[in-house]
Amino acid sequence: MRKPIRTTVIAPIVAGVLAVCAIAVAAQWHLPKGQPQGPPHHVLRVHGKIDQLIPGKARTLRMRVRNPTDRAITIYRARTTVRRSHGPGHSCPAWLLIVRTWKGHRRIPPHTRTFLRVGVRLRAHAGNRCQGAHWEFRYHVRGVGGV
Repeated sequence: MRKPIRTTVIAPIVAGVLAVCAIAVAAQWHLPKGQPQGPPHHVLRVHGKIDQLIPGKARTLRMRVRNPTDRAITIYRARTTVRRSHGPGHSCPAWLLIVRTWKGHRRIPPHTRTFLRVGVRLRAHAGNRCQGAHWEFRYHVRGVGGV
């Protein structure tokens, strides 16, 4: 015949489960408005320029990434979104320009800058109509640290 489980054994188990649940609920609460909920976005300053794109030929885009914060930031990915261009005579669709994604680990000390090099190629079938076009780039850089 089995002995009944005493409340002295069950009570500590129930209390432990309730404590774990209370901690889990407290972790899900949001900070009050006005307090930062993580690092701010758009901290880095990124600029890049490339000239003399010839259809079918690869070139290098040199991106300058500046860290204006008081702490070091390590970046691990930088990608570029190409927007439609406006050429001397015609506009060219964005898909004609291929820009590679930079991946790696680059530490940027406070108030300094670094340069990233990525491959860029104007598709061969773009023709001469896109030569001399002005392409708009949007940069998306991922990293950790700072602020």
